[in-house]
Amino acid sequence: MKSINFQKILRLFDYFKIAYNFNRKHKELYKPQIILILLRSVFIIISALSILKIVDNLVNLAPSMDSSALAQLLLRQFVGLPLITIVFSILLLLLGSTYVEAGLYKRYYRIVNKEDNSTDFISGANKYFFKFLLGNLLIILFWIIAALPYILLGFITLTIGFSIIPIIIDTFLLVWKVIIVSGEDSIISAFKKSFRFGKIHFIPGFVYVLIQNVITLGSSHGGGNIGSTLNIGQPLGNLKNSNNVAVPFSSDFDFYPVIKIAIVSLLSVVTIITIVVSLVQMIFQIFFGLVTTVLYLDNWQIIDEIDEEEVSNV
Repeated sequence: MKSINFQKILRLFDYFKIAYNFNRKHKELYKPQIILILLRSVFIIISALSILKIVDNLVNLAPSMDSSALAQLLLRQFVGLPLITIVFSILLLLLGSTYVEAGLYKRYYRIVNKEDNSTDFISGANKYFFKFLLGNLLIILFWIIAALPYILLGFITLTIGFSIIPIIIDTFLLVWKVIIVSGEDSIISAFKKSFRFGKIHFIPGFVYVLIQNVITLGSSHGGGNIGSTLNIGQPLGNLKNSNNVAVPFSSDFDFYPVIKIAIVSLLSVVTIITIVVSLVQMIFQIFFGLVTTVLYLDNWQIIDEIDEEEVSNV
């Protein structure tokens, strides 16, 4: 058994080679992700600037208003374009990645099976979006229900469980998305098949998920701790009036123009860093999506029959 698991772990490197070669030949896989990253960044900037404009209006008008008039002013400020951009930005953040992922997994499956078609992405995204979304929601629900046992096990194992338990869960849920696009399974059926797959190949699957997490988490922390670097949260000066009472919207709020410039500058820096980190993550997400598809279709058994030529061409 140890020998078989060791061979499966070694076989992972063959899967990496196959996925790398597919990735190299199909650069169009990056286009949907890049479009999503740019759209998300643009709408986040527009939303942030809209909120900043609202705050600007409140600073200028709020001191002369009572609480009722201030509430009405705030409501009027949000109606229209600010509300639309904010809502659209939230939808892009929550749903955009799932839509793109559904389309890409369809592309992965067709590419690995050499059934390439330029319409795979749109058809796959439209067809599997709600299944992927519901599957992700069920996983979130599971973690909400399991939160207390997870925390308890984490402390009992001296915090080791905080890292190991998610990897174990991800091992059992490793291939449910590939199963959906390859077999037209329901979500529950995909979860069951993925659990069986993870159970049969637990050791190599665990190693694969561990490698994936180490690489992707490393790339996501490449931006560093922006907040600590820029000293966010540190006092900018005395923002109180002569009576030593904080008045955020007072006409004596001399530091507001400085804070406004700082916010715009910080927003620009954070946006650029977010785009760079997202692009790096995108590379690994697509690569590991291809690896996951290859290893599921091969089932850690018939790698030479998948595409011997793909390995030899690397």
